[in-house]
Amino acid sequence: MKLTRPGSGHPKKNIGIIGLGLISGMHFDALYTRNDYTIQSLSDTNYPLLAQKGNELGIRALYPSYLQMFDEQNIDVVSVLTPHYIHGDCVMEALARGKTVICEKPIATTLSDIDKMIRAAERAKRHIYVKQYLRHSLAY
Repeated sequence: MKLTRPGSGHPKKNIGIIGLGLISGMHFDALYTRNDYTIQSLSDTNYPLLAQKGNELGIRALYPSYLQMFDEQNIDVVSVLTPHYIHGDCVMEALARGKTVICEKPIATTLSDIDKMIRAAERAKRHIYVKQYLRHSLAY
């Protein structure tokens, strides 16, 4: 599945976001500038934060467990914004359920986990996109 650009004539992609920490604000800002994605659902284990973000963004599909969110048939893309050590579990499960994945960097904490993700993406015929903010910063 290839992600589309605004005005490309392709249907909107529905996104489920896992993890609502500080970095999520940048993702929300970026997604709201586009017309080819819809934030469909949110997931976070911090239920007060989940409820607050859902209310702020007008999103009613809220899940304290990302596994419950994956049961939604209308999620095309999953954005993984969790702590680094959780990325592997989220990415692998999303791929197993046929979702395309956008993952905040680093994608995993070990090379063997990255290898597993690559094989899972190949089996699922889906892509993993790694999000690297500040890639043009002199620090990187």
